[in-house]
Amino acid sequence: MKTLIALFVLISLNGLIIAQSLDEAQLTKTIDSLQNIINVNNEKIETLKAFNTKTESEIIRHSTELNMILNEGKNGDVFLYCEFQAVIYDKPDFLKRLGEINVDDKVKVIDSIKSFYKVYFNGIEGYSLKLNFISAAEINKRLEDENRKREEEKLLKEKRMEQDNQLKEKLIIAMEQRKKDLIEKYGQTNGTKIFMRKIWLGMTKEMLFESWGQPDDINRSVGSWGVHEQMVYGKSFVYIENDVLTSWQD
Repeated sequence: MKTLIALFVLISLNGLIIAQSLDEAQLTKTIDSLQNIINVNNEKIETLKAFNTKTESEIIRHSTELNMILNEGKNGDVFLYCEFQAVIYDKPDFLKRLGEINVDDKVKVIDSIKSFYKVYFNGIEGYSLKLNFISAAEINKRLEDENRKREEEKLLKEKRMEQDNQLKEKLIIAMEQRKKDLIEKYGQTNGTKIFMRKIWLGMTKEMLFESWGQPDDINRSVGSWGVHEQMVYGKSFVYIENDVLTSWQD
């Protein structure tokens, strides 16, 4: 993005002024670099599309598995999954420990008593805190939410890449059109030099403005010799005599 911003600084739609001196080779290299970025982004977009297709397949697979879990137990048995490390007690009172349940273990729920479930796990029947468990439906919802978020992020990234490509393509077209217009107006040699933001002795004030844009300040004096102007560009000074550039100071 920094590169893109820098390139936009290089060109204004009114003057389309190049902010640094370039030669033909550098211009060609810049355009080739932009085109290469576009090609790389297109490859990334295709990769993202393939990843999205794979993600959709995973969603279908996981949903199928979870639906099987939700529908298991022909006698109406209820199963929950351990979300946090849990302890099985002989009574709902935290006194006597009968065993432990690890994260992701599936337990059969027999009853519900206040803040405890009566559960059956690995041959042990006892009581465990409700807050440690989660249903398959909740797991399914979380999975769907995560997959939806991932899908949205991938689509957003893909959209940004496409917009970035379009922006770079417009920038290339604008640069090429700018050069073409200057050559048509001032000829091949002068038009190319102006496009590269060059200045030279004998160029007109109009050419200077096309090349460097409007100055920060103009100091003007008129005498019998004609009109003398000092154009201030930051720390650079360009001197114009009767609309012709005669000298400059960097």
